[in-house]
Formats: sequence, C-alpha cells, structure tokens
Amino acid sequence: MPIIATAGATPAFAASPTPTLAFTQSSYSGTGCGTITGVQVKRTVDGTAPDAGKTVSVTLADGYTFADGTTTYSGTTDANGLITLPDIKVPAKGGNSKFSASSDTLAASASVSGTQNSPALSRYNVTDGKLTDGPDTVPANSTVVGNVVSLAPNGDLHQLGVTTAIATNVTSAVASIDDTTNKTYVTYISNNNLYRYNLTDKTTEGGDAVPANSTVVGNVVSLAPNGDLHQLGVKTAIATNVTSAVASIDSASNKTYVTYFGGSACKTP
Repeated sequence: MPIIATAGATPAFAASPTPTLAFTQSSYSGTGCGTITGVQVKRTVDGTAPDAGKTVSVTLADGYTFADGTTTYSGTTDANGLITLPDIKVPAKGGNSKFSASSDTLAASASVSGTQNSPALSRYNVTDGKLTDGPDTVPANSTVVGNVVSLAPNGDLHQLGVTTAIATNVTSAVASIDDTTNKTYVTYISNNNLYRYNLTDKTTEGGDAVPANSTVVGNVVSLAPNGDLHQLGVKTAIATNVTSAVASIDSASNKTYVTYFGGSACKTP
C-alpha cells in the first residue's frame, strides 16, 4: 500500500540558519587629521540573533589607521554579537576608502569618506623622522619663508604655535636660525620698511625705509629693484647694480654674510 504524506509531516531536512556579518552603518565620514569613533561590526546567527564569541577582523586602507597607527584589528563579539573598533584616524588628505571585515567565511564592508584637512603649517624633524610642531591652520596659498614662519597672501606673517601675527602688510620675508644663540630671526618688509624680529625674545629692530618692491634676501639684508643691496641699520648700500643675492648667518663665527651677483667692489684688506 502506498504511503501518503500528511499535511502535518515534518520535512526530512530543515533549512539551516544563515549567519550574517555587517557594519552597523553602511557609511562613515570624517575630517582630515580627525578621528572616527564608535564603528561597530555585528555578527548574527540567522540575520537577527546575535552570534557571541566569534572573532571578527577589520582592515583599513588608503591612509586610514587605528589610533595606534596599525591598519588591522581583531576582536571577539560580545553578547550582542558586536565588536567596537578603536578610534580610526583620518589621513590629512582625506579621501574615499572602505572598511573591510571578515569572520570565518563571512565578509562585510562599509564606505568611508574624509574631507581634506585645512591648509596647515608644520615642522618635521627629518633626522628623527617625526612631526615636532604643528599643524597650525593658516590661510590657503601661504608660503613658508624659513624656520617656523609663513607669509599669508594678505600679508600676515605667522609664527608656528602663535596665534597673533608677527606683522601685517608684509610683502617679503626670510626667517633663519642663529645656531650660536639657538634663536630664530625673521627679516621682513612691511609698508616699505625693513625690520628684523627675534622670535625667541619677541623683540623687533629696524624700521629702515627701503624702495618699494624691495625683497628680503636673508638675514638683515634686502635688495631694491634698482640693484641696491641694503643692510638693516646702515644707510650706505652694500653694493649697487646687484641682480641676485642671498644673506645667511655663519654659525661658526656668528656673522652674517651676503653673497651677491652684480655690482662692483674691491676686496677689503
């Protein structure tokens, strides 16, 4: 006699639950040099029930790193099936990337976007390989004029780590270190006057009137459009008909020398 299945019969093979893995958000965002906090990944047994005690690994890319500088992190899911990632550092340049997670055969990802950090002034120790000062936010299109000093397009002269401008209406500047005294000086022209500012002692000297459109060529020296080479505090030109010059402090003798092209001079005995 044939066997007839009844409506209440249990299937021989019930469908197995399908585990899932996903970030709790589909996307994240941050600002250059800032951090993204509270990123979580959840694993479930069947799309709903938490899957506790499972290892989940997460990988970052494109300059995004965890707080300790690494790009990988592994954690064990808690009673809610979650792991919470350490703070994530956004690269200064920002940019688009993705966070990738895996657990056994499961995989998940979430997109991330970062806006570029504002223009900043920094000082990096090349010898030791680390950023030692800054970053300070400065106006776009500023130019570095020497050790820890930048010049903004509006003429503000900015010292790294100091909010108030050294001077305003500056048209030319050069900053240099005196290795003998370990002090930084910036020579600058403001309103057609030549000055030198001591960043260490916060003192200013000079105020010599110089021709319009003169440029600073180094410590205490400027070059006028007519070729006159001017030393701060001295009325007579060092040389005339000069087309190029650079002035620098000699650390061994603590003297300033200016090397120039053009003009005419006899060697001093």
